[in-house]
Formats: sequence, structure tokens, C-alpha cells
Amino acid sequence: MAAVKLKLIIFKLLNTIFIARPKIQKHIKLMKKLSTLIILSVFWALPFGILYMVIQKVGIAPAKYIPGFYSAVLTISVLYKKYWSFNIFNRWRGGIIFSLIFAGSIIAFVYFNTIVYRSYKLFEYLTAEKKRGWEGIAHQTDDTLGFKPVPNAKAFHTFPIGEKIPMAYDQNGFRVPLSDSLKHNIPGKVDLLFLGCSFTYGDACFAEETFCHITAKQKNLTYINAGVCSYGLAHMLILAEKLLPEYRPKYLVVQYSQWLAGRSLNVYAPNYYAYLPTPYFSLIADKYSLEYPAFKTQAFNLDATQIKNQYNNNFLKFLFTKGISFYLKEDWLYQKNKILTLTGSRFKPATNAALAEKFAYNSIKQIADNYGTKIIVLNMGDIEYSKKSHQLFSDNTVYYAEADSALGNYLKLSATKNYSKEFNHWRFNGKDSILVDAHPNLKAHEIIANSIIKQIDKIENKYLKH
Repeated sequence: MAAVKLKLIIFKLLNTIFIARPKIQKHIKLMKKLSTLIILSVFWALPFGILYMVIQKVGIAPAKYIPGFYSAVLTISVLYKKYWSFNIFNRWRGGIIFSLIFAGSIIAFVYFNTIVYRSYKLFEYLTAEKKRGWEGIAHQTDDTLGFKPVPNAKAFHTFPIGEKIPMAYDQNGFRVPLSDSLKHNIPGKVDLLFLGCSFTYGDACFAEETFCHITAKQKNLTYINAGVCSYGLAHMLILAEKLLPEYRPKYLVVQYSQWLAGRSLNVYAPNYYAYLPTPYFSLIADKYSLEYPAFKTQAFNLDATQIKNQYNNNFLKFLFTKGISFYLKEDWLYQKNKILTLTGSRFKPATNAALAEKFAYNSIKQIADNYGTKIIVLNMGDIEYSKKSHQLFSDNTVYYAEADSALGNYLKLSATKNYSKEFNHWRFNGKDSILVDAHPNLKAHEIIANSIIKQIDKIENKYLKH
């Protein structure tokens, strides 16, 4: 405002000095227009200059197109006389309008920059030759689970170094070995049902290397591995409600880990680049309740292989055909859900993890009891936290596979005494061993399987005596 007032004073001074000089007076209007052009040029040069430097810094290829965007915005500003005329400041309404336009322009400018940046990171992730993630379409959206496995899907786990690991889901969306050598899920004839997250699924392992498969093979039992990456306790409860009545397994091995409850107190599940709505627990009138996902995610609409072939490293084409529309929709759905939550149309997530755990595990136990299924709680993730699982249930009909203790005992006798070195996934890159994944490796899965087998033996021996 001060700059504008100074400009008006200068114009008045020029008028006074040159009032008797008609030739110069004729050029006053031209000088005003030129002054307006200079001010607008400087005004837009600052943000676009910063954007240009930032894009160059992070290495986005089309930084050369920024001057074109700058010229377009400047042209619109100059031609849009109604709002850019400096006479507007003679009226307070005009000042308000200009302030709103200015603020809106800054917000739009910043938001557009975030879309460009997020689209670039998404494009970089999808087109990377080596990354920690997935190759192929293995999951799809779902109204109750948020997302679920694609039946009969085959895909790969990918890593920053080393070979990809193939994976497969069967016709019902359960993880199976590629050979599918064991009978897995005949309704009414399943011995073992496993519920959990990526630890149960066996992230970064072959299906044959998971504790689910090892346990079933050693005990000569049929099994279902219903573990899914990024799932939480709410997912596990939904699956228990669906799978226990259908398959009626002898044993239910249910994972107990610290992060499972935390995930079920969040509206969104972990994801690399998109919002991933998930079921969660809410607290209504002092009673825990299960809430279903807020909206359908777009996270599985982008196939990395297709993006690579279609765009051939052309980020600008990806930005304007996929990136902008993708993130505009993502942000709209996210903000819409926030508004619904603030207005009370959707319930907020509960906040007490301990009470959420008690509600979920006891609900799962009740379902299992209805079908004569024995529960084995698999303590896995943190030995001190795992002790809390023994406080969840009021009776002694629950069995506990103490995987944490078994892993700790093995570690005491190991040469390294380093949990990560012994039980995570490391690969040799020519010079050093690199940690490529922090999930349990084959050695850990074997130890975990033994802790489950001990409990199965305990149950079998107990009922043999009777």
C-alpha cells in the first residue's frame, strides 16, 4: 500500500511539473502503463524466480518451461485491467478485492508448486529402476478393508539392490507359494488361519520362507496366510468376522505387535505417495466401534510398468496428463473427509491404544470361541510390549507364542548380538552389506515358526490327555 501511495504522489508531482508542457503531458499515461508493467514484472518475477531455482536444485527436467509460465501470468495480470488498475486503491472495496485476489494467487501458486513437487516424487518413484516397493498390480481398493489383494495376482517385491522376489495370491486373495504345493483354503478343512500385517505376510521373503508356511509344513497342516502389508488391528477384526465362519480353522494365529493398534487409530494406512484410507476404531458413548474407510484410494490406479512405457521419462507429459489430476482428486477427497469429521458426519478415531487392543482381541476371541477355534497370540515386535498381551484376556483359554523371547534367546548366543544383522534382510553390493528391508528374514521366520509349533504341540498334548 505504501508503494502504491508513493507511486500516486510521484504521478501528481509529474503532472504539476509538466502541466505547462503539453507534449510531455501526453506521455504521462504511457508512463503510468509502463510503471504498472514494471511493478507487475517485478512482482511475479520473485515467486517464479524462486520456483525456477528450486526446480533446478532438485533436478526436475522442465525448469526451462518456467519462463513461459511467468510470461503467461504476467500477460494476464497486465490485461486484467479491472483488478490491476491502481485507481482501485482509491476505494476501500477495491483494496479488499485486490487483497483477496493477491492472497488467492499466492495460495494457488504455492499449492501448484506442491503438486509439481509431489508429482515429480511420484514419477521418480514409479519410474525408478531400483527401489523398495512393488512391481505389478497386486492390490485393489475395497469398501470395508480400504484395499485388499487381487485374486490370482502375481507381482514382485523390489529392492534398491539385488534381485526381485516374486509373490502370488491365490483365487481368494491369500498369499501362497508360486508352486502352491500345499492345500490352503478348503472351507471347513483349514487347520491354521494367520492374521496380521507384513510380518505375517512375510515381506521381502518367498512365501515358502514365511513362518505361516514353515509351521504348516512341519506340522503337516493346511493353512491360510491372510496377512497383508500395511494392515492393522481393525483389518484383522474384519477378516476374523469374515473368515472364521467360512473356514472354521482349528487354530487362529493372531499377530500381536505394537504398531497394529496404532494403525487402527489412524484414518490412513502407510503408503509411499497417496492417501490410503483404512478402517479404524472410534469411541462412541464410551464404547469402541469399527469405522470403515472414508473413501476409495487412487493408490492402485498407477502401474509403474505402464508409466515407464507410456511416458518414457517425460515428466512434463506425466504432470499434465496424470500428476495434476491425481493430486487434485487426492487432496479434494482428503479435505472433504476432514470437513465431514469436523462437522460430525464421520466419527474421529479413538486415541487409547490399550483399550482399542482389548476391544479388538477380545472381539476376535469371541468369534473364535463361537466356532471352536483355539487362539494363539503371536507376540512379535518388542519383548517388553509383548508382555501386555497377557493382560488382554480374562480366562486362560488363550495360548501365547513368545516369538520375541525366542528371538532374544537366539541373539544372546549369536556372534553379532545385533538384532538387525541377524534377523533383517541384507544384501551385498560389491563392497558392503546393505540393509534392504527391516522385516524378519528366513532365520527369524524359522524361530517364529518354532514358537508357534510349541503352542500347537501344547494344545494337542492337552487334548490327548483328555
